[in-house]
Amino acid sequence: MSTTRPPELLFVYGTLRRAGGHPAHAMVGGQASYLCTTRAPGALYDLGPYPGMAPAPAGETTVGEVYRLPAVGAADLLARLDEYEGVRSTEVDRCVYERRAIELPVEGRPRRAWTYVLRAVPPGARPIASGDWLDRDAGAVARDSGGEYRTP
Repeated sequence: MSTTRPPELLFVYGTLRRAGGHPAHAMVGGQASYLCTTRAPGALYDLGPYPGMAPAPAGETTVGEVYRLPAVGAADLLARLDEYEGVRSTEVDRCVYERRAIELPVEGRPRRAWTYVLRAVPPGARPIASGDWLDRDAGAVARDSGGEYRTP
């Protein structure tokens, strides 16, 4: 009988990215090792001060960074990230995000990584057409809530 091991990687796409310069990155960068930047399957939304990724039709992707979790202390790091992202096992209905294992390309091959995805896309969330939180204000064409395309 085979058991699935938890992912040893972490995919971050918003305030936890080192490229964004946000102080929250220190939680990740201080313990995990940066591997690469890649695109994961999912649509990215602007929620104001931070983004959210949600499952999406094939072809939509989100830009982010992949980190190798530390061999010792991974559970503690994930617990701190869960707290930062507001993931609470006792108050699931009030959580914006959930931590989920996803498959994404890392250094040319498919790998599993933990990431934080939206439990539901909040009303008023603005799609980020580029899929890149750092490029959210570039004036890219965005889809409105009716599925039509418009220029923001």
